[in-house]
Amino acid sequence: KLHFFLGVFLHFITGADIAISVSLAITGEPLNSATAIVTPAAVGDLFNVHVEAIIDVPKGCCLTIALENTSTQAITAQNVNVIIDRVA
Repeated sequence: KLHFFLGVFLHFITGADIAISVSLAITGEPLNSATAIVTPAAVGDLFNVHVEAIIDVPKGCCLTIALENTSTQAITAQNVNVIIDRVA
């Protein structure tokens, strides 16, 4: 197995004033341990969030990695930064 550190920094604007959550997802499944939840005070609030995880990838294989909006509200993402680093 190979071990990777995966970190995502995300800036987003809310479309509603209820809780918003984003998660790292591996092969379509959100990781509960890599979820950020924010509650805006007003529509249009700007938030910065960071989620991270250590991911095991079988040698000679691959995984699909995504950042999912796991809430029911739309968000507008800006300046998304993804860091992938192999860990010994």
